[in-house]
Amino acid sequence: MSAAAVTPDRHTAGAELALVVVAAVWDLTFVMVQDAIALLPTMAFLGYRFASAAAAMIAHATICHTHT
Repeated sequence: MSAAAVTPDRHTAGAELALVVVAAVWDLTFVMVQDAIALLPTMAFLGYRFASAAAAMIAHATICHTHT
């Protein structure tokens, strides 16, 4: 077996790191959602959550569209 087959390349290492980061963020949001639901009505929390996600997506699309 060659050393190249055993050693992961930079893209594989970057992808694995990205998966670890996504899993960590996912776990943290679970705790934060549980706390937020205890403080806010469920529908209000969902409204805030989806509105902030939509704003982030629009901002991202606007920035990416102007740079292409």
